[in-house]
Amino acid sequence: MLDRDEPGISSSRGESLRSNALQLLRDRHADSIEHLNGVLLDHLERTERLLLAWGSSDALATAGLCHAFYGTDGFAPVLLRLDERAVLTAAVGPDVEGAVYFYASCDRGFFYPRIGAGEWTAFRDRFTGEMFTPSEQQLRAFADLTLANEADVATCGNASSSLPQWFASLAHEFEPLASREIADACRVLIAKAG
Repeated sequence: MLDRDEPGISSSRGESLRSNALQLLRDRHADSIEHLNGVLLDHLERTERLLLAWGSSDALATAGLCHAFYGTDGFAPVLLRLDERAVLTAAVGPDVEGAVYFYASCDRGFFYPRIGAGEWTAFRDRFTGEMFTPSEQQLRAFADLTLANEADVATCGNASSSLPQWFASLAHEFEPLASREIADACRVLIAKAG
């Protein structure tokens, strides 16, 4: 599960998954793929740090670190082909890999307008075309990861202290799906920039 880390569970497992993920990202040259304001690996690590700072589980933060392995609807480069999903699963486990796949598979043009309208029951996988109703946990992990990812995009390299309006709009639309901690963190970020 990607919600909260279980009490009494050592963080060494989380560090091991992180270490595996970082090695795989370097093996797949994420440190040389251009991304807004730098290279992809830097963006992925900032996304992971935001998720941790905002109270996410180690598992969700690791999904944040890995979120671009299959590309996304907004970022075309692919580090692993879909027939290589077992490679990521071996590195970070099935829960993290499942969250990464779900994030990457989102047909944003189909799903984002539904979020804004409060219609979260239809999700289209952009890889397979399959339509289904996502679980509450899938939606929460997706919303939290999306908000951390987009917060980094909105703030990194932004010379002004203000945030782009698109981020405030996105945070508002995703708030009902996001965890309380992430929604609160976005409100604080927006208020500080306000």
